[in-house]
Amino acid sequence: MQHDNMPKYEAEIAEKGHKRLSALELETLVKGNSFSGLYRPPFQYVIRIGADGSLWGENNFGTKDSGRWSIDPATGGFTVSWQNYWDANTAFGYVVDGIIHLFDAQTGDWRTSMLHEVAEV
Repeated sequence: MQHDNMPKYEAEIAEKGHKRLSALELETLVKGNSFSGLYRPPFQYVIRIGADGSLWGENNFGTKDSGRWSIDPATGGFTVSWQNYWDANTAFGYVVDGIIHLFDAQTGDWRTSMLHEVAEV
């Protein structure tokens, strides 16, 4: 799957009948797992979402970052904060055809998609 095939807005996904993931659903999918994914073109990445709340990622340009993640139990908002240059944000998640799509909690714009699980990175 390429950037051109990513949904652009949360409303686009909701209109197709997909439901926003609850905090528990999202946590079950991501906690302790590693994924390959897409971010703003032309970026691709691998990310490790540690069971202890840690984050680590590397993109296709060799830039690495680490940080922390959390999920708001009331809203299901998935927050990431990075130590260096990667974007901190809070997003809501949806699963469509096995892909986890995340949309900015304030704007509803597409943030990123975790395409599939990979061996731990």
